[in-house]
Amino acid sequence: MPPKKEKPAKTAPASSSTPSKGRSKKAPAKAPVKRQADAPGQLYQLKVTIRNSKPPIWRRVLVPADVRLYDLHFVMQSLFDWSDCHLHGFLIDKQLYSQREFELDDAIDEFWVVLKDVVKKPGQTFAYIYDFGDDWIHDVLVESIQPAKPGEPRFWCLEGERAGPPEDSGGIFGYYHWLDVIKDKKHEQYRHIKSLMGASFNPDHFDLQAINDRLKVLR
Repeated sequence: MPPKKEKPAKTAPASSSTPSKGRSKKAPAKAPVKRQADAPGQLYQLKVTIRNSKPPIWRRVLVPADVRLYDLHFVMQSLFDWSDCHLHGFLIDKQLYSQREFELDDAIDEFWVVLKDVVKKPGQTFAYIYDFGDDWIHDVLVESIQPAKPGEPRFWCLEGERAGPPEDSGGIFGYYHWLDVIKDKKHEQYRHIKSLMGASFNPDHFDLQAINDRLKVLR
């Protein structure tokens, strides 16, 4: 479904102001971006943590070095069970990458950008931003770069902790407010928030199998 319009961002990433709508940049005329001549069949081990989550909401995942940022977006959505109903972008070395149709100021089209061309070594960090209204900022750390093994899935979550927050819960601090509300059945918002979160929602639950089932359908 097409992305809905976003309200102004509440919190911008630490290294840049929140993107605004305008005319996005296309990748260079000779896109796709020229790739490095490193060994084929490499995997990036990434640790993805929702910023300001305490205790941390995080995932550890393997992705191919030659994955496009366009496809990495869907990996991020699968890791936290997001619904892909808001704008998103990657912030790498102060450059924003996003979908061209979002028309974000100074953004490069993520469709043509390969991960290993912009993130090149272990220890490097970047951000994945989802929903420029709620500002879900995911801090991504490249933990290692390793050879791929025959028969391995293209994307694979190794481990993690805690459930992904519900959509439209107001960002990390709004989400924590919701958790406080559902602890108090006498709170005036209890029934409303509980209905939004779902009766079975458990913030401490982590379902590795469900995550990898979602990742299996990605190409």
